[in-house]
Amino acid sequence: MKNSNILISVVVLVVLIFGYFKFMKSEPLKMYQAGDLMLRVSLSPNPPRVGDVKLTVIPVDRQKIATIDVGYGMPAMGNMPAMHSVVSGERAGDGYKALLSVSMLGTWDLNLELKTKDGKSQKANFKFSTGQKGLSYYPDEAPAPMDMSSDVPMVKLTAKQVKLAEVKSAPLKKLTIFRSIRAAGVVAYDPDLLVAEQEYLAEEENKDLVLNKLKLLGISKAELVVLDKTQKPDEALILPSDRAWVYADIYEYEIGDVKAGQRVAIKSIAYPENTFYGIIRSIVPAFNAKTRSNRVRIEVLTASRKLNPNMYVDAIFNIPLGSKPAIPKAAALITGKEQLVYVDHGSGYYERRLPKLGSLAYTQANLPVYPVISGIKEGELVVGEANFLLDSQSELSGGISGLYK
Repeated sequence: MKNSNILISVVVLVVLIFGYFKFMKSEPLKMYQAGDLMLRVSLSPNPPRVGDVKLTVIPVDRQKIATIDVGYGMPAMGNMPAMHSVVSGERAGDGYKALLSVSMLGTWDLNLELKTKDGKSQKANFKFSTGQKGLSYYPDEAPAPMDMSSDVPMVKLTAKQVKLAEVKSAPLKKLTIFRSIRAAGVVAYDPDLLVAEQEYLAEEENKDLVLNKLKLLGISKAELVVLDKTQKPDEALILPSDRAWVYADIYEYEIGDVKAGQRVAIKSIAYPENTFYGIIRSIVPAFNAKTRSNRVRIEVLTASRKLNPNMYVDAIFNIPLGSKPAIPKAAALITGKEQLVYVDHGSGYYERRLPKLGSLAYTQANLPVYPVISGIKEGELVVGEANFLLDSQSELSGGISGLYK
């Protein structure tokens, strides 16, 4: 019995000595400031390694704290995309604990957001590196360094800069959009087509020859059906009437979006308060090599004798494009031939992208947008406002060299 007590005493003494030396060798929790809050922060193991790393945060005035959110990650490097995760601190004793999944060697960003019970939010920013002891502290007010890799240009802003500049981001998503084409037009005075219609009605033997002439002048199959039925040429081609024909020239790069049967809005400076509506009946097959355009023939059924031959008008084509990923017009910075966009990776990191964008389009609420063809994935956060500040920050920090190498 006596020997057992001695053995137990020896074991307890060894444990106490081991614990004492372990405590003496461990790095004490350092004090940091987050706004008007003081807190102690540590990592375990220290130095951190790849795998699970335990974060401990002990606020001095812990009774003021409602929640602590922990963001950690790495900026994009080369072909590796940016990594960013957010976890919530769990209450443990006098402080909060969170488990960080450190997936690779290197330097990691660590951002703490402490929300107080009175609704305020305080932040503290750190960096830690695998294999190195301790944390590097970056107060929120300190200027953030520019973080650039050779392949992926990045801009870093502090939380205060983001707030002052009112940088706003939104996820890329599909929108129902349409493209608007505005073309110069003229109310038709087309005696050539009228005469060709008369010849077609009068001709019996060489009808096919006259028919080809009508087709070259742009008459549609539907018009031919009406012509055969009524046996009367269309006098609206040369005289004012309740109907009118408008001819509009559509440029080569736009003609692919224009189809027979589409509705067109017609505006005239003679009647600025009125909008006339017409239907595309045909596209003249003869291409004008000088103007690089095709003529579109539009029948206006509500001319009300206001649209007289040879009057100039504007033809507005709203082409439905369906549901496509699109960004606000303000999100794209047009720099010569390049279209520059900033993608928000969180924690103040913004990546410069040169996506492929379509022509300017509009939403159903008539807001201007650019369809995204490639270069941005659905769900990625795109900066919609304050792009000029980000671009200025990038150029001041030398970021532009990463784009135009």
